[in-house]
Amino acid sequence: MNRSFSRFLISIALLGAPLVAAAGPGMSVLDITVSPLNAAKVVAAFDKMMSSALGEQFKGRLLLQAHVADGDNPATHLISVGYASIAEMEAYGDMVRNTEDWAKFMAALAPVSKHLGASILRDIKAWGPATVKSLSAQ
Repeated sequence: MNRSFSRFLISIALLGAPLVAAAGPGMSVLDITVSPLNAAKVVAAFDKMMSSALGEQFKGRLLLQAHVADGDNPATHLISVGYASIAEMEAYGDMVRNTEDWAKFMAALAPVSKHLGASILRDIKAWGPATVKSLSAQ
């Protein structure tokens, strides 16, 4: 397995990787680049995974976002995954590893996107409403 594909797999696994114990909400963000010709393939891979048995068990909020502005960041897309708790994130991550649906999802994404970075975030304090119409519409 080539090195960049291995790094991509590891970063995607962070979507549900075990974290330090915390009860509050959590989010993981993965920066990727996707050529305009492959953008529809990325959306299709997410659609297929989220409509699979694995996707039906997902309890969080998944956003595939276009990265439209940031002169220093070459990412074209962000994969943001939010959970009500870090415990839910850990449980889903433990469950997805070694499933056929996850392997198919990874096989679809790897050739059409390039991993740039990943972050796991935990809320410290929030201002404003818990939901934003632009994020909840669809």
